[in-house]
Amino acid sequence: MEVDKFEQLESFVVLGLKTWRAFGLCELCDSMRLGSFGPSSSSSSSSSTSVASPLSRFSDSGDSESQSMTAKGIKLLCSELIELKKTSNDDFHRAVYLNCPDFVRIFKELRGIEHETMQLKQHVLNHKKLVEELMDGVYVEVLSEEFVDSIIQQFEDVDKSSESIVEVQLDATPEVLDILLSEQRLDEALTIIEKEMRLLEKKQVREDSKPHSLSSYYTSILERKSRLANQYAALAEHQRAPSPECLKALAGLCRLGDSQRAIQLLLRYYHSRLANAKHELQWPEPSLHGTYIRQLAKAVFSTISQAARSFENLYGEKSPYASEFVQWACEETEAFVSCFDKYIKSLEIKGKLATAVEAVHSALSYCSILETQCIVLKPYLIKVLRPCMEEVLEMYICHYKKVIGVFTASDAWILDKYLISEILTEAATPAVISNEFEFCLLTTSGRKFITALQVAMKESFPLVFLQMDTAIFNGLMDLFSEYINILDKAIYGKADILETDGSIIIQARTMKQQLSVLANASAIVDIFSSATRNILKGTKQFGGEIMKDHVVSSFEKKLVNWILVIQDAANRHKASFCQQFICGVMIPEVELKLRPEFYINYQSSDVIQDLMPSVAFEMLFQELRNVDKLGKEVYYGANWLLEELLTELTANIFLWLSSNEEFWKVIEDNSTLQHSDGFWKFALDVQFLVELSRFGGYFCDNLSDAASALISRMESAFIDGGVDPCRNEVVYGRIIDAATKSILKLLGKENRESSSDIDEAFAVVENSDGPQYGHESDPSYASLEDYLEMDEGLVATNKSEIITPTVQVMHKLEQTTSADETQLDDVK
Repeated sequence: MEVDKFEQLESFVVLGLKTWRAFGLCELCDSMRLGSFGPSSSSSSSSSTSVASPLSRFSDSGDSESQSMTAKGIKLLCSELIELKKTSNDDFHRAVYLNCPDFVRIFKELRGIEHETMQLKQHVLNHKKLVEELMDGVYVEVLSEEFVDSIIQQFEDVDKSSESIVEVQLDATPEVLDILLSEQRLDEALTIIEKEMRLLEKKQVREDSKPHSLSSYYTSILERKSRLANQYAALAEHQRAPSPECLKALAGLCRLGDSQRAIQLLLRYYHSRLANAKHELQWPEPSLHGTYIRQLAKAVFSTISQAARSFENLYGEKSPYASEFVQWACEETEAFVSCFDKYIKSLEIKGKLATAVEAVHSALSYCSILETQCIVLKPYLIKVLRPCMEEVLEMYICHYKKVIGVFTASDAWILDKYLISEILTEAATPAVISNEFEFCLLTTSGRKFITALQVAMKESFPLVFLQMDTAIFNGLMDLFSEYINILDKAIYGKADILETDGSIIIQARTMKQQLSVLANASAIVDIFSSATRNILKGTKQFGGEIMKDHVVSSFEKKLVNWILVIQDAANRHKASFCQQFICGVMIPEVELKLRPEFYINYQSSDVIQDLMPSVAFEMLFQELRNVDKLGKEVYYGANWLLEELLTELTANIFLWLSSNEEFWKVIEDNSTLQHSDGFWKFALDVQFLVELSRFGGYFCDNLSDAASALISRMESAFIDGGVDPCRNEVVYGRIIDAATKSILKLLGKENRESSSDIDEAFAVVENSDGPQYGHESDPSYASLEDYLEMDEGLVATNKSEIITPTVQVMHKLEQTTSADETQLDDVK
């Protein structure tokens, strides 16, 4: 019936279209009749005129008969079309009136059909719901407690026929599971398996007491469970599986009780993601090194963070598999450090350490983010990064050793003055600089070495966070030792030394150059001793990270130890110079060598009078005076350096004498000392050095103690040899006076050209109220000897009081000499 209605509707539409076409054609005819051919239309007359005009041009006679026939034909056609229009209008109106009730009825029936369709759809949904409930409910009831109890009871009471019925019922669940697994409906299969396993475990039926059907059912469920686990694992291992699907599959594995497999797949999944992230990071251009390592650190530690969140979602905060996750995180950290190591080694040596330090801080910053998830991986990262950075630091130190060799090759060992504020960085400059330390004396290489060492400190100190403070200070000490070694070669080398890197160390041949080298080393130590302490003073931050108090304390202790070590290295350098100086003076030639036989065989008619120091000590006097004179030129404005050097030279002479066991063995084992006056000669030599230090202004109590120890040892040797030197204060005072006169005599010889100034200095003393000194060969010396012989009561126990007048003479002489030198400098 519905088909008939649609066919009537279709025929009605076709009829309407035909009618409207005819109606349109009639309108066209009306327009042609009224508009184009009407006699009263002006436009028609004009048109006819326009048409007649070409016809008249075409035919001069004008065929009026043809025109009338055409007009009649057109009019006839128009009249027929008008009649057709009227007829079609009537048919159309008639059809509309006739079919209108049919249209209304069809619309009403369509509404009914739509309502029936909705009811049918709802009916289908209800049936689908019933089917789902049937699948979820019926098969659960198969193994409900009552059903299982009834099955067990039936196994006890009924025969084999009833057992076969139960087996048929139990076969339904495996079949459903097979269908779900084949259709990849894993979640539904998981729900059924969980329910079945709970019911089976609840009964806790032993294997030997299970009926065969129930045992086989349990086996079939386990088989489906294994298949489901394999499908979950395959989904998790699929490379193109979305992250939510993969994690959902891992959660399913955990629900199935295969957590060990799930953790392995989880870690493997994130390892794969991390490998892809590393592969996507292109090896950087030279200008993008910092960006590459930052992106790499971000990728590694953000992936570890995501893995930690997934792990916590699967297993909770407290999981027995936490150790496996931590081990995996450590392995990924080691892989990152391996990439880090390759990246650092690919860099050029210039700026390598600074770039490496920046990369370390980036890695530590990203690693610290994990601490918000209670993952403390930073200590392990520091541990595995440390060997790599120690290797980088070692390469850096080796590079700077080569740099030091390059800029020392051109050093002529000439001192220049430098303002400390200009050569030290702001962080290392002391807050208060006294006038004494406002400037320093350095050679060209010393100035460059300070700059290089400051750069090394600035770039290496941030590595304190890697607990590399020991390696840092060892490296800095290597640099300092390398430079001190070059200074040693410059002083003690016998010719210009060609180093392995092709650079040449210029030898400091002259005493002035050697003094410049010593002053350079002392200045470097003094600068870093006073300035290095300011690097950490009030500062607890390196590279954007806050230093802990115990780290600062440990670093400061090692910094102090490092300063002590470089001071010790500089002292050894100075001691080597002193040793060479002494050997060059005291043992220049065989005939001038200071030998014990000289004191053993020495005899004099007058023990003290006319005594002069030994030839070796006279040469020592000349060399010390030469050092003093040149030192005043080299250490201009830094006299304390010269005083320290002269003091150490004198102390090393005493040390050399006391440690010369061969010398003392010969004297102490000799049995002919009773015929020798060598004790007084030795006492004069030793006291000569003490008085020379007083004259030079570098005397100290240690020198006096060392001299007394040497004299006492020699006295003991002579007493053991059967000679009593009769040492007392008066005689000792005469030795002091003899040593003083020897100094004056040698000074007079040295300043023979300025003898008038010396005579003037003695005249000042002779005209004073004090006693007169004199000597047989010189009236001025005789007065001193007469004074000591006539009035022994005036000989004070204090040695300084005994020589006070003489010291006045020496200071006067020194002032005169200094004035002459100043005038000479002004002339220059």
